[in-house]
Amino acid sequence: MNQCHRARSGFLMGPAPVVYNFFRQFKSLVDQFKPNRVYVVLEGRPTARYELLPEYKATRKVEKDDPKYEDLQNFFRQKDIIVDLLSTKFPVSVVRHPTSECDDTIANLIERSSTAVPWTVVSNDSDFTQLLNNNSHVSTWNTKKKQ
Repeated sequence: MNQCHRARSGFLMGPAPVVYNFFRQFKSLVDQFKPNRVYVVLEGRPTARYELLPEYKATRKVEKDDPKYEDLQNFFRQKDIIVDLLSTKFPVSVVRHPTSECDDTIANLIERSSTAVPWTVVSNDSDFTQLLNNNSHVSTWNTKKKQ
């Protein structure tokens, strides 16, 4: 879902620019990779990490009096539209584990699949390079770097 966050930049006019930018990029990726199956992985709440380290991702919180708050609420509203459209109108599997982050859920999906099935993980998160060490059937695509 970091593609959803990435869609916050780009075309910024109209009532739902994040939705527009996301699907424009989504179509481009599907055209480029021509996948047999697409998983869109949503973020869960990593409760175990928060229990071990309460300050985990604490810098990402935005208070109501922060000028960024309204923009963030607008983003989440549009993210919900994207998830709803993906879930109901597209032939994709929307996956979310309630207590795992996206990268852990994606790694779990890959580890449980056959090594005969090639995977391309589309993300700007460099953590996914770890998957390349143990899985010759996995590649990553960073849309920001276009590599």
